[in-house]
Amino acid sequence: MREHTLARLLTAMPDDELRAARHDTALGLSLLRPGSALHSPAQTYLGMLDAELAQRSSSASPAPDTPLKTPPDDPAPLARTWAATGERIS
Repeated sequence: MREHTLARLLTAMPDDELRAARHDTALGLSLLRPGSALHSPAQTYLGMLDAELAQRSSSASPAPDTPLKTPPDDPAPLARTWAATGERIS
């Protein structure tokens, strides 16, 4: 899929789906070997997700006392993977 087509799809995605896609992509990327054929496209997709999330959070500009509504990624699945394999995934 071309980047401009993917960018249009990401722009149309609801916030919660976008955050879920970012979480799933980051987790999947952590399981890929750096030299694999899927590593580079996954890294590019993660960058596009991050850029869209950053653009949305900057355009929302909440009041100074209002925290952003973007929850941090849940590290629990990755921690379970580390515990199951006994090796750290970088």
